[in-house]
Amino acid sequence: MHIRLANEVTTETQLRNVVDATSDLFGRVSEFCVSPDYRQAAARYAFFVELQGDPGADISATPAALHDQLKKHNENYLKDSRMGKIGVPCVRVVRPGTFGDYREWVIRTKGGASGQVKVPVVIWSEADRTWLEEHVMYDI
Repeated sequence: MHIRLANEVTTETQLRNVVDATSDLFGRVSEFCVSPDYRQAAARYAFFVELQGDPGADISATPAALHDQLKKHNENYLKDSRMGKIGVPCVRVVRPGTFGDYREWVIRTKGGASGQVKVPVVIWSEADRTWLEEHVMYDI
């Protein structure tokens, strides 16, 4: 599983490492996924995060920190961000329980056994992205 918006390819492992490296800024991340965000001129990664408890005191610094970590972990991301092909990621904090609700929604709409549905680290489906966007409490 990976995400690619320009010439970079960022793997699931890299995405997990980036979130782990910035976890002190977030607060406690229960679950997360990443999706493309085309709402600005330069495409960027949207990190949908569900927090356990209150956000970290420095949560407003997470987009820049994620961007720095992505550049550190991925040479092509670094090149594409320098060329203006990829923008600073956004963080979209979803309501508590969202990812549990997402799994139930996937079971109802797409089928599958309840214990077998996992939230993918990268979300590409327009329907899935739209569903998640409806559960965003705030953007960072």
